[in-house]
Amino acid sequence: MESKTSSTQLFGQMFVTLTQSILGSLDIEDSELTPLQMMIVMGVYTHPNVTMSELAQVLNISSAQLSRTIRHLEDKGLVRREHNKDNRRVVNVHRTKDGDKFAEAQIASVKEKMSARLSNLTPQAITEVERHLAAIVDILAQAGVVQMSPEEFIATLPTTSKHQATSKEE
Repeated sequence: MESKTSSTQLFGQMFVTLTQSILGSLDIEDSELTPLQMMIVMGVYTHPNVTMSELAQVLNISSAQLSRTIRHLEDKGLVRREHNKDNRRVVNVHRTKDGDKFAEAQIASVKEKMSARLSNLTPQAITEVERHLAAIVDILAQAGVVQMSPEEFIATLPTTSKHQATSKEE
């Protein structure tokens, strides 16, 4: 029982720490988007063609609230809604070029700012952080907490971003 409490506390601490770090690295004010709108754009970017129902469930918001928010994002050209060809009752939310540019800029901003924050660590410490984070992602994926592996995420990226991601690894 104690290990569950301990792992729950550690997960909570990790969540708060990562959330603060990521939110502090995003350009929310410059984007003129609310945090919810930002989450939707990033969610559609990482899960292309997601259904409105799936998105509402993941975000824990009502369909009506999601529809209003998606309409605003459509007006800005950041996402696009379309009825599913196989089932007209289902509405999918698609990525757009402008939405991809926006999401990629946010990802780049987070990477840049996190790299700067970690730059005072030794190379060995950075390697340890990377190893532990990869292990956490793998374990959380086994538990069903993480919905997409890093490899699956990279596979969703537009061709130019895939090349950048793979060329950085080389």
